[in-house]
Amino acid sequence: MSRQSGWGIPRRNFYYLDSSLTNPAHHVNWRLLKEDIARGVTRLPEYVYVPGWGSTTASLRFLNALRRFLDVTKAHRAVLTYSPRHHFTLSVYLKDGPELVFKGVNGGYFGEGTRGCHDILRACGFNDKQCKKPFTLETFTVMKRI
Repeated sequence: MSRQSGWGIPRRNFYYLDSSLTNPAHHVNWRLLKEDIARGVTRLPEYVYVPGWGSTTASLRFLNALRRFLDVTKAHRAVLTYSPRHHFTLSVYLKDGPELVFKGVNGGYFGEGTRGCHDILRACGFNDKQCKKPFTLETFTVMKRI
């Protein structure tokens, strides 16, 4: 059970990311994802592998699928961008690996997409200060040494 503090922020590492999102029956095209990673595809966008892309839950399912095949803690940079045409896009760059693209996240307020962005950054090994950037900034870049 997580205790609440302050403005309803749970005192745990993740808001939504848990084992319930790793179930293969949850509509992730595992076979295509595994084949593309084996082939060395350099850009893995969520909308190719998850039919319900664009939602926070779909982005977190995609992250959990990626964690089975890639070490996402090898991320060295994450960039959240916004454009009216493409909306919010979180790109996570792995050292010597592909770019991971998430569409179900956003920044600038304390909503579901922002908490999902926090969870993705946390799972990729960024520090607390970097993981809190989505709550205050609509666009940002975070980097770490690995």
